[in-house]
Amino acid sequence: MGRSLNDCSKDYYEWQTDPFAYSAGTAGGTVTLTGEKRVNEIVAYADGSNGTVAINGGDSITVRAGTSFTLSPKGCLVNPTIVFSASLDYFVGWREGA
Repeated sequence: MGRSLNDCSKDYYEWQTDPFAYSAGTAGGTVTLTGEKRVNEIVAYADGSNGTVAINGGDSITVRAGTSFTLSPKGCLVNPTIVFSASLDYFVGWREGA
């Protein structure tokens, strides 16, 4: 069976062959993906005070000070808008393609 970027069960990535990219930041921010980008992982760390993460306008996820939050949708979250509060450092990794 061949590999497909449409396969949400694909939980592995080959850095040399998969079109992988990411966004990262400190002190919060918003990541808005378009063009059939599929999220592999979302990570946020709260250093000093609590923070929040909201995905596609959903409920805020609290990240307590000194802890981290990780979500690994394995490509099944397509073109989201992810908002990190000002107290969070963050990383969003995705692969491109339908």
